[in-house]
Amino acid sequence: MLDDHGVRETYRVTVVDGGVDVHGPGGAFDFHDVPKFVDPAENVAAGSLLASMPGLVVALHVAEGDQVAAGAPIVVLEAMKMQQTLTAPAGGVVSVLAVEVGRQVAAGDVLAVIESEEPK
Repeated sequence: MLDDHGVRETYRVTVVDGGVDVHGPGGAFDFHDVPKFVDPAENVAAGSLLASMPGLVVALHVAEGDQVAAGAPIVVLEAMKMQQTLTAPAGGVVSVLAVEVGRQVAAGDVLAVIESEEPK
C-alpha cells in the first residue's frame, strides 16, 4: 500500500529474475535491470580484436583475407610515446580490418575480426 498525502493506493510488486513487475491502479509496469557499464566485448562479433587503450594506429601487419596464426601481430597502437602490439587471439582469417595507419582509436573500438579456424 502506498500513502501519498492521504491518497492510498494498493500495488502488487513481484520481483522476478532480472527485474520487477508492478501492478496498480495506473496499470502494469515492468522494470528490468540495465547494466550501468557494458563490456564492449559482449557487443561485438566473436574473434574481434579490441583496442585496449585510446591511441594512434602506427602499424598494420595484416590485410583483410590474410591467414594468421594465434599470437601473430595484427595492429600496433601508440599512446604517450609507448607502443603496444595487439596479436591474434586465435588462428584464422582476417575477415575485417576496421582501421588504417594514422587513425586515432578509442579504448574498446573494434580494430579487426579474426574468423577462427576452430570448428564451431
